[in-house]
Amino acid sequence: MAEYARKIKQRHCTKRRSRRSPDTAEAAVLEVVELLNTECRDDVTIIAVVMDIRLRWMLLLLAFCLLATSPAVAHAVLLQAIPAGDSTVSGPDIVVSLQFNSRVDGKRSRLYLVLPDGKPRRLEIQPQSKADRLEGRASGLAAGLFHIRWSALSADGHLTNGEYAFRVR
Repeated sequence: MAEYARKIKQRHCTKRRSRRSPDTAEAAVLEVVELLNTECRDDVTIIAVVMDIRLRWMLLLLAFCLLATSPAVAHAVLLQAIPAGDSTVSGPDIVVSLQFNSRVDGKRSRLYLVLPDGKPRRLEIQPQSKADRLEGRASGLAAGLFHIRWSALSADGHLTNGEYAFRVR
């Protein structure tokens, strides 16, 4: 790199030549020499400026890649639950409905009702009425503290898990 910068400096710092179209890596160095303009500085300065330009382009590219892919990495986040967390509902039959911030795969997602004794009971997920919802039914519930444990596969392929408690009177 230092030798390349030295050759460019020799060609362009001693005399001004006619400009050629900037279509090569040499164009970047020429731009640096023009930035340094009248005084031709040492090789270390030229290399530092070239590396600074390259670093700025890499950071710009990285920022673009992160911004371009941000919607694709959004996990399913629970927005609303029926029954609500820490609520008390009338039994013995309840409807469980979970709404997420994005589409979820109803066939690959899971709903469990954790009974007061700690045993989980899998709830059958009903055909989805909306792409962002999971719904199931539980019947024959006695009074007590229950938990809904869920595992939702979002449209981006990420699995999100959660659990919350509610009471049946």
